[in-house]
Amino acid sequence: MSAEAIAKRIQKEMHDIKTGTLRFWGVWFGRPYDNWHRALKAESIDDCLTVHFDEGEVLQVFQPSGEDIGPRQFVIQFATRVVWTWYSYGQPRSAEHLKTMEFANRGGSIDLVSSDGPPMEAPSPREAAVQIL
Repeated sequence: MSAEAIAKRIQKEMHDIKTGTLRFWGVWFGRPYDNWHRALKAESIDDCLTVHFDEGEVLQVFQPSGEDIGPRQFVIQFATRVVWTWYSYGQPRSAEHLKTMEFANRGGSIDLVSSDGPPMEAPSPREAAVQIL
């Protein structure tokens, strides 16, 4: 399914889409199950799926495929690149508090650049590109 088709499906079923904690190629955003995210809007430009979340976070998934999205699952198995953007929690939503995690799929490995420094675990190409658990 294309990014456009995935965005339309998320928009159509927004009230039933899985909420929870995010993981990217096996890397948790924050501590496991320590935060909760709810999608508010989905759109696509070219082959990039963009999902907006309730605390101003934005998820961009480039060339997504292998999706299973619904009330029990939010999984995108494959992508060429994933960018997660958020504001430091408890701080004003301003440019100085904007944070990012950017993952690039290199085939056999996943590169990660994060404004918060390296995560505790390394991303794995054997894990799903995006999951909400």
